[in-house]
This record gives sequence, C-alpha cells and structure tokens, in this order.
Amino acid sequence: MIKNKKTIFILLISLIMFYLIISIILFVPKGKKYNRTVFLGSSTKVYIKDKKISIYNEDKKIRKQKTKIYFRDEFIDGYLVSDADSSTGVENNYFAHTDNGDLLSFNNCLIAHTKDISIKIKPNNRIDSSDLEDVYKFASSNSIILSSNVELSYLYINNIDIDDDGNDEYIYSVGLIDDEDEYKSFVFMKRDNKYILVAREESENSGVNSISLVFNNLIDFNNDDDYEFVVGKFMSEYGPDYYELYNFDGDEFTNIGGE
Repeated sequence: MIKNKKTIFILLISLIMFYLIISIILFVPKGKKYNRTVFLGSSTKVYIKDKKISIYNEDKKIRKQKTKIYFRDEFIDGYLVSDADSSTGVENNYFAHTDNGDLLSFNNCLIAHTKDISIKIKPNNRIDSSDLEDVYKFASSNSIILSSNVELSYLYINNIDIDDDGNDEYIYSVGLIDDEDEYKSFVFMKRDNKYILVAREESENSGVNSISLVFNNLIDFNNDDDYEFVVGKFMSEYGPDYYELYNFDGDEFTNIGGE
C-alpha cells in the first residue's frame, strides 16, 4: 500500500514537472532579438557597428522589438512584431505598432531602427509620370537600347536636394515592357542635365519572374553625413521585396554590398 502511494506520488510530481516545462516552453518569447539594426521592409536588415554598414536579407521571426519607426516624415516610438502574411512572399512579415498598440499603415516601405542607434532621412517628394522623354535620353546617354514599341509599366520621379546646395536633383524609377517578353527596370539620377545610372535589372515579362527597381529614400545610416541611396528590389508581384544601398562619389554609383 505504501509502495503504491509512493509510486502515485512520484507519478504526480512527474506530471506536474512535465506541465511546468511545457508551460515555460510555450510562454518563453520566440524569435530573434536585434541590436544596432535598421529594418527596411520585412526582409532587409542593415547592421551598423563602428560606422561600418553590413546589409543582409533574412526571413526571420522576431520577438516584440522596441524601435524608432519612421512614420509621416518623423520617427516615433513603437515596436515591431512578426506574423504570417501570404501576400508578401515571406513567412515572417513585420508589422509596426505605436507604444499604445495601434497598428501603423505605410504608403512606402517600413523603416525602423533599434533604439541603440540613430539614422537621418532626407525629405523628398515623389510623383507618378508617363512622360518617357527623360527615359529615352537616359537610355541614349548610357548606351541602353530600347525598342520602338516599349510599353511603360511605371515611372516615378523623386525630387531631392542631395548636396544641400538649394537645387533639387531628380531620381527616376522606371519599369518598361520591351518587345512584349522582356522587362527592364532602371533607377537613374538627372543632375545638371546629365543622366547617371544607379541600378538596372532585366528579366522576363511575367508576374512570377519580373524584377522591379524603385528608389526609396536617401538615408544616412552611420551618421557620417554621407547619405546612402536606398533602392527597393521587388521580386515579382508576389515578393519578397529586398532593399539595396548605393553610394554616390559625385560621378557614379556603387552598390555597397550585402548578401
């Protein structure tokens, strides 16, 4: 009788311990925690250390991450969480909330950074256009051949005073369907009537395989007063979306690297 009671007691204690372990596993926060990081959309992260910039893309679940969020041309306090969203092409889509828990909606991509760093963003304006005159001039000056029956997919023009001289430069993002089966996308800058290539992609003209490039923002990531050009790279209409960084030396643009 005593032996049976002892066995039951041990079994009961084992069950309680098993329940406690499972409860701890379920309630321990899951996901990665970041520091010294800028989030661009849900996939691209920019890591800053000793003014060095490292860019990488990953589809990672995150814990509730306290951040500064760029919203309506200013940074506000808030946090990011990840959740599934099949429309974005990633398993872990990032959603931004205010400190009060209100969900934020963006016209452009999510930009946020951990609170142990700071970044600066230059204000700029963007318009939609259908005038291809500058696109053809750009193509001609950069030895890019466009067919006579090219079809416009999109054309965005950002005006921004890059060097604070009181004069705006113009950054064009364009997607073109060329000869029906080829998709060409460019980002270029018009400055002093010169056309300078920032980035280009050529792909198949299909919803699955077409790649679109769009200028996003001019951001100083490491507080050296040298702003990086951020270009969105949209991998078909189904995603995922990545972001690349470019430096301008006064004559040409250079991709500063990443994965």
